[in-house]
Amino acid sequence: MTFSNKNYDLETRFTVYSYSRIVFYDFIKRIKNVGINITSIIGDDVEYYSDFEYVINKDFSNGLIIMLNNDYSIHFNTNKHKDSIINSFSFYFEFEEILYKDINSFIEKSKDIYYSYITNYYDVKWQDEESISSYKINKKSLKGLSYGIDLWDEKCIDTSKNYGRSIYRDGILYIASYCTWFGDIINESIIDEIDFTYSKRKLQNGLIEVKLFKDILGDYSKYRKKQKEFLNKIGLTEDATV
Repeated sequence: MTFSNKNYDLETRFTVYSYSRIVFYDFIKRIKNVGINITSIIGDDVEYYSDFEYVINKDFSNGLIIMLNNDYSIHFNTNKHKDSIINSFSFYFEFEEILYKDINSFIEKSKDIYYSYITNYYDVKWQDEESISSYKINKKSLKGLSYGIDLWDEKCIDTSKNYGRSIYRDGILYIASYCTWFGDIINESIIDEIDFTYSKRKLQNGLIEVKLFKDILGDYSKYRKKQKEFLNKIGLTEDATV
């Protein structure tokens, strides 16, 4: 799941959903301009080491995993959402202020973004984790966790009360993230009701930016109540499954 050369605490995930693939292509060009290059692409169980532009433009049934220098990667997928096909990509990287600023600039200049977020991925990984042995191997505390039974009738961690977890609904993976950009995915009147944020503003391209807390690298465990309220406001109830 993790890479030995990474600073795990800085693992970051930036995700974009759009009905247009142009947003994905624009992001690939954007990161190339800041020195992040493709090293290989995996699509339909085949790994490609050249002709990257051709590969990216080709349709793959299982999506694409784009390997980048610095142990970064981009995962591109298509899913069915509201009887249409929606595109998504997730950029996994070790947090750097310069990259974060460039992502903000990309968001502000982009069109056709349906839903997007950026958050600390290391926190999400452990909020999603159900394996007790994974906690023990990684010397993570089990204190305060609830337990349940998995599909194989084995004891596991019950993540249903982990409000920083991933929640998959109708082709979209939701997270109560550090920062979320809402497009047409949700009615603006609902966003107006989210009044417990660190900040909220409407961008010139129509996206509404919602920051739940101040620091993307902060201690997310302090904000579980905010994350819970956020999930409830956007219609993802407490019994939603990962």
